[in-house]
Amino acid sequence: MIQFNNAPHQIIFTLKQSIIMILLSELSPDEYAGYFSRYVNLIKGEENLLGALATSRDDILDYYGTIPAKMLSVAYEAGKWTPKQVLQHLSDTERIMAYRALRFSRNDKTPLPGFEQDDYVWNYNANDLPLEELLAEYRIVRQGTERLFRNMGDTATRTGTGSNLKMSARAYAFMIAGHDRHHLKVLRERYWNGK
Repeated sequence: MIQFNNAPHQIIFTLKQSIIMILLSELSPDEYAGYFSRYVNLIKGEENLLGALATSRDDILDYYGTIPAKMLSVAYEAGKWTPKQVLQHLSDTERIMAYRALRFSRNDKTPLPGFEQDDYVWNYNANDLPLEELLAEYRIVRQGTERLFRNMGDTATRTGTGSNLKMSARAYAFMIAGHDRHHLKVLRERYWNGK
């Protein structure tokens, strides 16, 4: 509890206000590049930014709890990623997007370079790691992302340049959630539909 003008207030009130202020309906298409609309459009109906992150997290964790172990390190065709590699890709990409959001929210106008996702996948040993390790990493990365956006408030509307594209900090949160949904759809279509 804290007090202002001799009246008690709970800190949780401030946190709820900052969460409520970041709504999908407030996100303008000019806050994210057209390419990324395919991710943002996958979270329709989920107004709250943190709700979208939590739902996509739960969907990923639930899915990986159903996939047979023998399928985790096998690609559906040559040159494609395995389910373990997809999970590592989600963590890597989330780290990069959250880092960009952090920089933009702090009004850092330094243009940030892109990254080659295939280089990140092929130059890491995701297939050699136990699924539990990859899931633990995914959970921890998501916890950090959720905490970052939970406390961001109005600074989430600030913009910057990443991969030569103008973006807002808050757009990255919706893209992270949608990026999870995109890969989950591919996993269900190409690997295991959970049945």
